[in-house]
Amino acid sequence: MVQRRTKRRSKRRTKKRRVSTKSVGLVYYKMMKCKYCKMFERELWKKIVEFCNKKGIQTHIVVRELNPELIPKRIKTFPSLVKYDNNNKMIIFKGERTLNNLIKFLYINIYNETNKKNKADQNEKQKSRKKKK
Repeated sequence: MVQRRTKRRSKRRTKKRRVSTKSVGLVYYKMMKCKYCKMFERELWKKIVEFCNKKGIQTHIVVRELNPELIPKRIKTFPSLVKYDNNNKMIIFKGERTLNNLIKFLYINIYNETNKKNKADQNEKQKSRKKKK
C-alpha cells in the first residue's frame, strides 16, 4: 500500500521567512570645511562603516557643497547621521557622537523593525489558525 501524505505534514516543512535588514541605510551628511565633520571622520566614521558592513547596512556620504538638493529640510546641523528604514522613514541621530551611542542607535532601530515584522507574521498565523477551527 502507498501512503499519502497529508497537507498538514507539508505545511510543517515550509521554511520560515527571514527578515532582511539589508535595505536599511545610514547616511552621513557633511560639509567640506566643517572642523567637526573632519574630527568625526578621523575618529569614528571608519569604525562605523566596518560595523555597518558586518551587519549588512548600507552607508552613504552626502557633501553639502556638491549635492545641496539631496539634503532634507530637517537637517540643520553638520555632521548629521540619518538612518533610513525599509519604509524610507528618516531617523536622525541626536545624541553624543561616540561609537557606543551610534552602535546602540543602529541596533535599536534595526531590531525594533525586525521584531515588529516578526510579531505581525505571528499574529497573521494565529488569525489564520483560528479561522480554520
